Amino acid sequence: MTRRFGGSFVLLAICVLSAPARGQTFSAEGASVQVAGLNGPWRFHTGDDPHWANPAFDDSAWQCTPFPQAGTQNPPAGGSEFVWYRIRIPTLAGNTPAAVLLPRVRTSYQLFADGHLVGEYGSPPPRPVLLVTQPQMFLLPGSNAATVTLAVRLWTFAGVDDSEPPLQPIMLQFGDRAYVRQQLELVQLKSRLALTSLHLFVMLSILGALASLAVYFSRRGEQEYLWFGLYLLFFAAGDIASILRFLRPLPYFSYGATEICLSLGGFLVELLLFRYLLKGSWNLAFWCACACVIAGSATWMADLTGMLGSFNAFNAFSIPVWTFYNLYILILTMRRAWQGMADARLILIPVCIVVFAWFAGDFLGLGNVLGLDTFGANELLNNTFQWPFPFSIIDITNLLFLVGMIAIMIRRFIRATQLEEQQAGELEAARAVQQVLVPAEIPAVPCFRIQSVYKPAGQVGGDFFQIMPLPSGGFLAVIGDVSGKGMPAAMTVSLLVGTLRTLAHYTNHPGEILAAMNQRMLARSSGGFTTCLVLRSDAAGELTIANAGHIAPYVAGKELPLANGLPLGLAADATYAERCFQLMPDQQLTLLTDGVVEARDQAGALFGFERSAALSAQPAEAIACAAQAFGQQDDITVLTLSYTGVPAST
Repeated sequence: MTRRFGGSFVLLAICVLSAPARGQTFSAEGASVQVAGLNGPWRFHTGDDPHWANPAFDDSAWQCTPFPQAGTQNPPAGGSEFVWYRIRIPTLAGNTPAAVLLPRVRTSYQLFADGHLVGEYGSPPPRPVLLVTQPQMFLLPGSNAATVTLAVRLWTFAGVDDSEPPLQPIMLQFGDRAYVRQQLELVQLKSRLALTSLHLFVMLSILGALASLAVYFSRRGEQEYLWFGLYLLFFAAGDIASILRFLRPLPYFSYGATEICLSLGGFLVELLLFRYLLKGSWNLAFWCACACVIAGSATWMADLTGMLGSFNAFNAFSIPVWTFYNLYILILTMRRAWQGMADARLILIPVCIVVFAWFAGDFLGLGNVLGLDTFGANELLNNTFQWPFPFSIIDITNLLFLVGMIAIMIRRFIRATQLEEQQAGELEAARAVQQVLVPAEIPAVPCFRIQSVYKPAGQVGGDFFQIMPLPSGGFLAVIGDVSGKGMPAAMTVSLLVGTLRTLAHYTNHPGEILAAMNQRMLARSSGGFTTCLVLRSDAAGELTIANAGHIAPYVAGKELPLANGLPLGLAADATYAERCFQLMPDQQLTLLTDGVVEARDQAGALFGFERSAALSAQPAEAIACAAQAFGQQDDITVLTLSYTGVPAST
């Protein structure tokens, strides 16, 4: 293998002696050897015997094999947990200080030179410590001998994946310490370069997560922003773990368990994201997909702890459950896109690409199960491009999916903002209409002291009232509540008040007025309705009242017994009976809307009719403020009519 660093590396011709001998010996021509690859052949044997590190040990009966680069061997037949590799190499000219660079070997191991332990990575049993793989440089002791025998004692563990290629494959190397250190630094530099795509994903994911969560906390009702933000955080955390994996030694089991937990959370959050984004159902398919995530994570954990025995067994268990999971997301997205959902159509292509990339990986895993050589295809899938930095087809599919999801969230935010602006404009217009229709001043009526309070809620409601003096010295009082909110309710109020004012020129009978308003509502209500009460009073305090489903008025803390007709706009043949009452001097008649009765405190209790009746003798302002302080939910309107018996002072 040829390596160049600053023009200082020399091409080495390494001749391998294949004849049986005690240890395999490399001979380097000349004295200018600086670094040489030692991939083999090595002598290989399963089992464990400390004498195998002795340079005098006869290993001629051992098998010849290259030193493992892609990973450790699975436990060999017979259940042995240890594998030994031996090789004999010439010392450097002039007894130059030498070093050995070992590649990423996915296990714990020890390195011996001429029978002396020169270093280890992790720790083998009886106190095993398994670390995530990193290339390691070991310094060799000086020697006057012509050759040095290297022996590597590997602890094999079934839970370690032996099929995944290293991030930056390197060969085992031997040579001058300074040059070996340069080789190690070069490998580490290449590893950092290869992690560029992960760094970009981390930055993009964190920024997207912060933006999405910020939108959610300003729009608590739109849960898809919450799940998307959490999904991106899980995504970023998994990538950070992958970056750390290749930059520093980590405990293998702790890292693996962390990665599995992050994957479990990320996939469950992804299901919830699609469920809220695409308006999915809490159906059997959804819960089966959740079960697949749990089963797949359990399979990963079993593989991590070595319970499955081999990576092929892992594939055999995991491929079916993840296939169902991906099919669920794909089918849900395609179904919603077919039904015309714009968000589903926008994300459909990225979802298809990601799912098919998953299927390609599963297909390669299935090939491993069937004994097919899929290493080349897997390398193409995971290490496709090298410029401007290493990235793969998987990286491209993940980027497309991430960009598609961010585009959807931006689109939804813009759409929601435009809708809010439109609704705010309609709300302001409705308030303007309603303020015009609610009397700013109460007309003076002889023998009566009239008070009114109108306290609108956050939204424009349908409360209305009118006081219209009559030529006879009495007056008409009307109070009502239109169903609905916003501009439609305000326009209905406008229609009713206009109708009322027109009818007042022709009749002052409350029943006739309600019947005529009902006919008008039937043509214009569009399924809504209105409660309304019409009251006529003369100068002597005699009241004539008709009611269309409204709250009955109060006198002396009690409701007046009225015939309660249907609300306006529900039935064409509705009739409204009139009842007559006599107010005594200093008695107060209190009319109110359901905003008082339906006020609700933080515990959910209603203000209710009993409290309303108990406060009905209070001034209008006191009643309205009590209901508002209790917990206003709707517009509050209170109208009090106090009979003085003599013309009221102005």
